[in-house]
Amino acid sequence: MSGTLSINSFNNVVIRSVAPTITTIAVSGVRQSKQLAAQYWEMDLEYAALTRADFARVMGFISKQRVGFGDFEMIIPEISRPAGDIRYIYTNVTPQTMVATAEADAGDSYVDFDTGFQSTFFTNNGYDNTQGLVAGDFIRFTNHDKVYQLTEDVTFDVNGAGRLNLFPNLVEGVNLNETIQFYDVPFKVYLKTQTQDFAYNAERQSTISLQVRESLL
Repeated sequence: MSGTLSINSFNNVVIRSVAPTITTIAVSGVRQSKQLAAQYWEMDLEYAALTRADFARVMGFISKQRVGFGDFEMIIPEISRPAGDIRYIYTNVTPQTMVATAEADAGDSYVDFDTGFQSTFFTNNGYDNTQGLVAGDFIRFTNHDKVYQLTEDVTFDVNGAGRLNLFPNLVEGVNLNETIQFYDVPFKVYLKTQTQDFAYNAERQSTISLQVRESLL
């Protein structure tokens, strides 16, 4: 099982952050909250009209996962790519790798990084190096599958270095020189349901909607 869902021409995407929490309120009105489980992402994905061949390929891929039994990776249009200005620098300048410049432990809320994208790459091309990546962009480390969201805009300094502030806190430590994925970030997911509908009618119109949840294995 596993693999990557190659057909991702979604017409509509809903992404939600789930952090299972219990909250109690005392007689005094004081609120106490405790997170019960790790944060994860869920997505509702609706395909645009597919060709008959692509429709069959999606069906075959889902069957390969035994519907909700297996997990797989997917890159989500727009969401998997940064909204920050590095999106334009990355596509117009020779792509550069982003790596961690120090070890970070599970539970830490930030990771320092280095790249070849010096601040001048931004400013010389009319972009803002203080918004190279922005709050809300997604990243992933190559040593584990969890996808993190940035909570603050990221500045790229004259050497191409900076700091990533993350949500949630690291679920696993990050090693020195660990590669950080920031462009076409893949989500590892599985189908939430035990059944999956595939609709195709005589007018050659197809309907496929997927409900997936991030896999934290």
